[in-house]
Amino acid sequence: TFFVHNLSSGVKNSFNAGKISEIEYQGTSFHITMLNDVGEGMTVQVPEHKFDATPLKVGAEVYATWEPSSAHALG
Repeated sequence: TFFVHNLSSGVKNSFNAGKISEIEYQGTSFHITMLNDVGEGMTVQVPEHKFDATPLKVGAEVYATWEPSSAHALG
């Protein structure tokens, strides 16, 4: 499970902190794309009910956390 938190909640590390550059609704979930300070990006899929509980906006400063079993490295 992935979570996206407002930056005011605290920063875990510089890789998973950044600004939301895009939010795309996918029917039952949202794809949230965020870019860090050096332009590296990551996209997080958040279930609709979790997004609705804490709505986010493009430009918001956020950080992402996840269960290690939920991560899928691309490369």
